[in-house]
Amino acid sequence: MSSGVRFLKANFEYGCHVGEGFELPGGESPIVIAGPNGSGKTTLIEALVRTLFGFDRRSMGDRDRLAARAPWVGRRCRASVEVRGADGGRWRVRRDFDDGSVEVESLDSGERWSGDGNPAAGNQEAQEYRRRLAALFGLADIELYESTACISQGQLLDTRLREELLQVESGGYGNVEDALARVAKAHDALTARPIDGEGRSKPKPRKLETADIEIERLVSRIKAADAVLNWRAPLEQELHALQARERELDAAVLRLETALGPLNGRRALEARIEAQRERQAAIEKARHRLERAVRQLRAIEDAVAIPVEERYPPDFLERLGRLEWIWNRQTELRVARDTLEAEPRLADVPRPWLALAVAAAIAGIGGIGAALFGSAAVAFGGVALALVAGTALMLHRAGRLRRRDETLRRKRVVYEELDRVAEELEKELVGIPRGRTLSIATLDERRRAFEAQRQAVEKLGAARAVLEEELTDASRTLPGGSSAEEVLSLCAEASEQIRTDIARAQIEMRELAGIDLPPDVDPTPESVEAALAARRAERRRLAEEARVAETRLLQEGTGQESAVALRDELLAAEEARVAIDREARVHEAAHALIRDAYAEFREHDQDRLVAAVSRAMERLTGGAVGPLEAPGSLAEAAVRLHGRRVELRSPPLSYGELHAALVAVRLGASDFHARSGVRPPMIVDEPFAYLDIDRARELWSLLCAAARERQVIVVTQETLTLDALGVTPDIRLERRVTRAAPPADTSPSVPVP
Repeated sequence: MSSGVRFLKANFEYGCHVGEGFELPGGESPIVIAGPNGSGKTTLIEALVRTLFGFDRRSMGDRDRLAARAPWVGRRCRASVEVRGADGGRWRVRRDFDDGSVEVESLDSGERWSGDGNPAAGNQEAQEYRRRLAALFGLADIELYESTACISQGQLLDTRLREELLQVESGGYGNVEDALARVAKAHDALTARPIDGEGRSKPKPRKLETADIEIERLVSRIKAADAVLNWRAPLEQELHALQARERELDAAVLRLETALGPLNGRRALEARIEAQRERQAAIEKARHRLERAVRQLRAIEDAVAIPVEERYPPDFLERLGRLEWIWNRQTELRVARDTLEAEPRLADVPRPWLALAVAAAIAGIGGIGAALFGSAAVAFGGVALALVAGTALMLHRAGRLRRRDETLRRKRVVYEELDRVAEELEKELVGIPRGRTLSIATLDERRRAFEAQRQAVEKLGAARAVLEEELTDASRTLPGGSSAEEVLSLCAEASEQIRTDIARAQIEMRELAGIDLPPDVDPTPESVEAALAARRAERRRLAEEARVAETRLLQEGTGQESAVALRDELLAAEEARVAIDREARVHEAAHALIRDAYAEFREHDQDRLVAAVSRAMERLTGGAVGPLEAPGSLAEAAVRLHGRRVELRSPPLSYGELHAALVAVRLGASDFHARSGVRPPMIVDEPFAYLDIDRARELWSLLCAAARERQVIVVTQETLTLDALGVTPDIRLERRVTRAAPPADTSPSVPVP
């Protein structure tokens, strides 16, 4: 069985292949996929390759190709491929072409990884997939695969040994010349000397040569300025004395400025301590006054304490006025009651039968008199007298009854009024101490007791008002408390905190006590500021004198030029010249490094590529063709044939030998890009097109030789050629219906394993 990477199985929903699975056989012979035009052979091979490498959606060609490969039944475009990897393990790669996601699964351990499989993406997932694909398949770039082991239809004869084959994954050489030109251009802007040390210098001076000219001019000017230094000594001594005094004043100013901060800090601490003490005094004053008000209130409460049962209501005097009226009214009603009680009673009213008895008696006396005297007039007179007497008695009785009824009515009114007055009296006596003993006789005593109670209440009210006023004042001084106890507690806490702050500030003041001051300066900010102002004024005066002296020195010593200034300019010019020269040497070193590294890497990679192609030729032809020789560029490469060095396109090569050499170039380049350790499968689409049977047989033998080293997949529609070669296709595809616009498929898609 051939070694290297092998495709094992595939399941597609890709183009015309929807829900189809393919199993590629093993063995050391090429795997042949045959079928007529339109049967999906190229689509099958493309699906194998694109499942691993994907499409670059930023490329218009790849976008169009992907759009053309959408499943014909309207399902998602996806596929899975099982391969035997470079490590000998079995792997399954699933890809969803609609979103570019990919999953890599180890069929041996069950390990899975999924992420972005976009070949043009630069994110971590895409980079990780390309790393895994390189370890699994040997290549991570589809262009390298399609230019080496994956041979599209009719492209075998177009195989060339090109410089692009040397552009391996570690970098290429396309921009080396541009880089060398950029470095040379930057070097030319700096200096006129040649960058490689050979050839002639530029005629026009550059930055480095201009700097040399400027340095020579400054050296000449300095020599002229130094010629007059012998008679500059007095001016220099005067200037040095002024500068020394300036330094002394600078040191004194610095000393005073350094001391001013601590002095201001100490003054700030003193002000803070004073403010804290004033605040403490205000708090203590408020606390003392509040405590005094509390003590006075408690003393008054203790002095005028009156039991609850002995406390008179606030409206006691008003009640006394009403009680006096009630008592007077009660007396009047009792007198009226007693008077009415003296009126005649019912027993004093004559009985009704008394009038009848009197009338009957008088009438009887008249009858007796008439009988005695025998006179009717007497009888009539007795009857009349009886009637008068009875009527008079009846009228007397009626009058007595009227007076009795009137007396009863008045007594009822008096008694009702007495009851009402008694109820009012009871109401007025409610809440009055010993109300039952209250009378007209005890009114003065009760008034005096009430007055004493009123005065005690006024004293308590005044004491409470004083307490509320003191509490309000204390709350303004130290807010936060609602009662005297809370305010007193806050005052105690605030006083303790203030004492702590004062102690801390005093410690800080002691730390600031050791201030370094001149002897003639008092340790106060005002004195220090005055001393600073005086010294600064003197410093400005000396600076002006020094400036005048320096001007005289320059004018009289060098004729308006200072050797010191010129030396500074010379130093700056020399530093600039060194920087320019350093930059120019960096460009020269970079140019040499790029040139040497390019030559070294190109020679090394070209040797590896030529060796890989030579090994492939030796395996395919048994040593009859090869090795490949490329002492110069790859375009001038030649091959050894029967001891002679011939070009690949030269007449001495037969058609079979040419095919062997070209297949060897493809295989060798594939091994070169796979680091010569991994052999990806070789795919050849329509290798027998336009070949007669003899040449087809030679090419088939080459492919069989290659299949002993790696998996070879041959795709062809030349079934007659296969029959002539005695080859039976491993996978035979049938002609498919041309793609049209079918109705939307509502059936569930076949899952891709």
